[in-house]
Amino acid sequence: MLGRPLPLVPTGSVEINKAASLLETEQGGAVFIFGIATWCFEPDDVTGRRLAAVQLVETKAATPSQVAAAFGVDFETLRRWRKAYAANGTEGLVPQRRGPRRASKLTEEKKTEIAELHRQGLGLRAIARALELDPSTVRRGLPGAAPAVPARAPAGTKLEPLARPEPREAERALARGGLLPGAEPVICEGASLPFAGALAV
Repeated sequence: MLGRPLPLVPTGSVEINKAASLLETEQGGAVFIFGIATWCFEPDDVTGRRLAAVQLVETKAATPSQVAAAFGVDFETLRRWRKAYAANGTEGLVPQRRGPRRASKLTEEKKTEIAELHRQGLGLRAIARALELDPSTVRRGLPGAAPAVPARAPAGTKLEPLARPEPREAERALARGGLLPGAEPVICEGASLPFAGALAV
């Protein structure tokens, strides 16, 4: 007899409904369906966050009102996202700049308040609610939230190909089985799937 799926979601997740939950931190965000990371987005990826919200509704994993509440937007905003996605796909969810640019809500004073609440142990969404800001705005204001720029080789640098690795199938098989001393299996977070390691543990 099949039982109910285990609620395998990381601590700090916001429940969308009994099947779905949303986790947002300074490392990015992820939507979990029955404990499986189904949609993920990087910090400041506004388009990816909107896409996750829209897909939750389009796949009938959650109702529009549930998604709007979890993502901290009003029902009309979510309706506009869905309409834009239906008309232009993911491209329709890319933020558009129209008219004069409004003053940023992320003032130095707000950054100080965000840093203080963060030191007190409040999470991203709690800070957003306390300061009446969008979670993506809070994420930008978190200390050390600026994304790291990958190092690039100087222009004109000739890159040398790496040597082919030695065949080590036997050692790999022993390591996978935990039979090779000093090479016990280690579970860690995947680079392209945030929080996957937390679920595996």
